[in-house]
Amino acid sequence: METSEWDHTALREEEFDQHAVYLVPDVSTSSNDTNRAEASLPRNLVLKPSQALDL
Repeated sequence: METSEWDHTALREEEFDQHAVYLVPDVSTSSNDTNRAEASLPRNLVLKPSQALDL
């Protein structure tokens, strides 16, 4: 196995967030759900508001 010079354990959380990709599978929804996008989110997923659009 090849070793990497990139040490993810030394990154601050802000740096880690810039490089991380989170794959989160959708949860099955019923046809009665009015908001399928929200209903399909995993129950333990926490969404943080983005400050990207704050001017």
